[in-house]
Amino acid sequence: MTRFTPLDGPYRFEIEFDATHPVAMTTAIPDVEQVGLRRVAFELSSMKLSIHCFRAVTALADGSLEKSYG
Repeated sequence: MTRFTPLDGPYRFEIEFDATHPVAMTTAIPDVEQVGLRRVAFELSSMKLSIHCFRAVTALADGSLEKSYG
């Protein structure tokens, strides 16, 4: 079995949304910053923290969208 050496941090994520209002919601999370009109980014020291932050960003972004239009 092949063993892989884990990558060292920091780990940077950039997420682009299809609208601007999720950006306003997700920048309330510590370490998340706006880097474009519809894009946020964060950089954390461990993958565990990065995954927790990613899940928080996606949950807030999902909550900021209308469930149905019209």
